Amino acid sequence: MEVQVSDESQEVDDQITYLYKSATPASIVGRSDKSFGTICAAINGINQAIVSRANELVTLSARGENLIAACAVLSKEETQVLEEAVRSPCFKVSVTAEQIS
Repeated sequence: MEVQVSDESQEVDDQITYLYKSATPASIVGRSDKSFGTICAAINGINQAIVSRANELVTLSARGENLIAACAVLSKEETQVLEEAVRSPCFKVSVTAEQIS
C-alpha cells in the first residue's frame, strides 16, 4: 500500500490518498468494486473492535442483509447495561398511550 499526502488540499478529507496494490494482472485497469476503508482505518490506529464491526457490516451488506435490523440487535453485554440503566433511580420515563401506538 502506498500513501499520497497532498499539501495543496484545503480539506482534511482530501489530503490523504491510499493506493492499494492489487494482485490482479496489470492488464486489468480501472476502479475497484471493493472498499479498503477498514484496512485504512486499521492502519491509522482505529480501535480493532470498531474495524471488526465495520467488516461484519460490510459482509452483511454484500449479502444483501438488512443492516438496520442487524444494528438493532443488542449484545448480551449491551442488554445488561441497558437493563441496569433502566433500574437506576435516575431513570424515569413518561410515556402516554398515544406515543406507544
